Amino acid sequence: MYPAIFANLDLLVVGVASAGIAILGSVVYFNNKKSATSKAFLVFSLVTIVWGAFNYINYQTPSPQIVLWALRFHIFFAVWHAFSFYTLFHVFPEEEANFPKRYRYFVLPLVVITAILTLTPLIMVRLLNLAPAGEVSTAELGPGMALFGLVSGGLVLRGLYLFIRKFLKSQGNQRKQFRSVLTGTLISFALILTFNLVLPAGFDNVRFIPLGPLFIFPFVIFTFFAVSRYHLLNVKIVTTELFTFILTVVSLIEVITSKDLVIVIFRLSIFVLVLSFSILLIRSVISEVRAREELSKLSEQLADANDQLKKLDEAKSEFVSIASHQLRTPLTVIKGYISMITEGSFGKIPKQQQDPIEKIYASANRLIELVENLLSVSRIESGRMKFTFAPTNLAELAKSVVEEIRPVAENKKLAFTFKEPKEKVPELNLDGEKLRQVMMNLADNAVKYTPKGSVTVAVEVLQGQEGTHVTVPSVVFSVTDTGAGVGEAEQKALFQKFTRGEGGKLNTRGTGLGLYVGRMMVEAHHGSIWVTSPGVNKGSTIAFSVPLPTATDKAVLALKGMVG
Repeated sequence: MYPAIFANLDLLVVGVASAGIAILGSVVYFNNKKSATSKAFLVFSLVTIVWGAFNYINYQTPSPQIVLWALRFHIFFAVWHAFSFYTLFHVFPEEEANFPKRYRYFVLPLVVITAILTLTPLIMVRLLNLAPAGEVSTAELGPGMALFGLVSGGLVLRGLYLFIRKFLKSQGNQRKQFRSVLTGTLISFALILTFNLVLPAGFDNVRFIPLGPLFIFPFVIFTFFAVSRYHLLNVKIVTTELFTFILTVVSLIEVITSKDLVIVIFRLSIFVLVLSFSILLIRSVISEVRAREELSKLSEQLADANDQLKKLDEAKSEFVSIASHQLRTPLTVIKGYISMITEGSFGKIPKQQQDPIEKIYASANRLIELVENLLSVSRIESGRMKFTFAPTNLAELAKSVVEEIRPVAENKKLAFTFKEPKEKVPELNLDGEKLRQVMMNLADNAVKYTPKGSVTVAVEVLQGQEGTHVTVPSVVFSVTDTGAGVGEAEQKALFQKFTRGEGGKLNTRGTGLGLYVGRMMVEAHHGSIWVTSPGVNKGSTIAFSVPLPTATDKAVLALKGMVG
């Protein structure tokens, strides 16, 4: 009974070690598929598993023919095992492989030839003695065995030489990686020498020879940590690795404890499926973790870029503010002198000079308007816009605006009217100068972009209704024209910076800042501004609302009236 238990224990140990090697090799590869080191480590892991499987089979099979071929394939994969070991140490820890010509034209062909010879009688002629399960069978060795030993041993020694040379040149974190691999190598070599050489040769104990994958396992573990560079030690990944490893071990135990051949085949299939599922699950978790890490890095980069943009925007606003202040003074002086010239303060102007001077005056006004808008934008964006609130009647403000704009409208032969409110408009606590600027801009735009027809300015009190532009009791100022109109797509963006409707694009004098400044000033009064239009060339209505005062606001207004 003891040998059977021991045989099952052998299978369990080999199976667990092989599953662990497969999982670790896959984890490293899926973490960085493009890395030459990751590829070499995966190949080494897979070759180790196959080599270990044939090593186990030749000690557990009663058929002489199977044992002979198992021994040959064991030696066959031993050649590739040594070659993958050499290749891993050759590329470690680089991302890209740089093989010399002798590797391609000498080492690789020599390995292929030696591997092929291991499957022929030149290496192993025939089986001399079939030993009981768990013991070593004896085979007649051919003349090619010396070549096998020379090539395999040479590859391992050459790999160790390359590794030690790199280790001595390494520094910092890279040296820690080499130290990790060196530790695993020493442990594995110590186990192999002890259980595959000392015990069989000195004590005639061959029971541990089938456990080859177990002896390689320490090297795989330490190399895994070195290759991954500690990036795979994420809690989620480690948890997944432990979970899948436990599932694989449980599935393997089920196989070992099965007695019926059909059940063994069925549970062995389950074991293979579980192992494949484990590798795919780990691959998925690694992809998810890496995606989150990349997303986190992108978020940090976006935050840094956003901070830089804010600094640039602040610098731009500061520059605009300084430049506008410097421009406003000379422009005001120019406007003043031109105004004095047109009034005749410096003598009568010849008729042929009147039209050019009027054009200069109009251009100076437009420049001053542009500078004022730029200054307003700069103050708004930097939070330096100052408001002077005082009891003000919007209807009276609107009348003054209408009277100021009327000459321009009449000059274009437009019907320009003011629609009186049906009920008395109460005084509101607001900055009259700021809102008058908004009214002037809206009325001036209506006249400017209406070639013929009418422009109507109105002020009214609305109680507000849900689902409309006015949802609370408010005073509403509106300008309705029969001019260029506004398309549905433009209506949503009309109050953004440097945005102009179709009429504005035809009239190149606009800057695209007036409505944006108006929106910011209205919103500072807790109001809203909007535009409605049936379509292009069908006229439009642009309006803004200011909420009626609450009980608290009325008390403040009354107190100011008493103080005044």
